Amino acid sequence: MHKENHSNVQYIRTNTGALEIIYGDERYVYRIEKRTIDGTLPTRSYRLKKSGEINSLRSKYLLDEDSFLFDELAEPFRDRLILAMADSKKARSFIYDRDGRPIHELGLTVKINSSRALSY
Repeated sequence: MHKENHSNVQYIRTNTGALEIIYGDERYVYRIEKRTIDGTLPTRSYRLKKSGEINSLRSKYLLDEDSFLFDELAEPFRDRLILAMADSKKARSFIYDRDGRPIHELGLTVKINSSRALSY
């Protein structure tokens, strides 16, 4: 996923059945465990909003030209956000910058001072 290439990777199965992937040294570990959840997994599919819906939301949240809704981001950014958050509803609940980085959650009152620093 990160397109990293480590030379000394170890795959260890624990007594509980978890898979541990150790790379570099003992400080760098991925642990994968099987879990049972109640209900269904969050949805990762989405439908893009129409331009009228986007314009309405931009007006509602008083977005400037440097702030973007999920639907306005380029497809590669949207795809990465869906993978990272594993939930399309959660990904849609943020305002983003032009590089697809979350700025703040929708609905939060955010004040931007003259130095463009965010305050809540």
